[in-house]
Amino acid sequence: MVREAFSFAGSITAQPHLRSGKIRLLAVTTIKPAPAFPGTPPLASIYPGFEATNWYAFFAPSATPAAIINRISSETSNALKSSEVRDFLVKEGADAVGSTPQEFAAFFRAEIDRYAQVIKAAGIMGE
Repeated sequence: MVREAFSFAGSITAQPHLRSGKIRLLAVTTIKPAPAFPGTPPLASIYPGFEATNWYAFFAPSATPAAIINRISSETSNALKSSEVRDFLVKEGADAVGSTPQEFAAFFRAEIDRYAQVIKAAGIMGE
């Protein structure tokens, strides 16, 4: 019996399985083609406007002193600039962006607004 499955997976999660041949990449969910996956179309070429990206962030309690937030941000930014981390991320199909706490806060608010619209359009209700 052949069992077919479909999944949205982040590049870092999917990459080992792609390399082993256990899964096949159909499309990327970024708006533009991903350099790590040459020849793979963006899903937006089939469903215009579709975009779903994977991102990672550090969160801290709201009472965390600004000096600590800034230190974490600075150290993270330095790590993302290191060739070792950057090379690993590129190899795994990820794109290190990095941002200030203020830039991330604006991005995060936009993500909340975007997915609130999706939830409303889908009629999803909480318990």
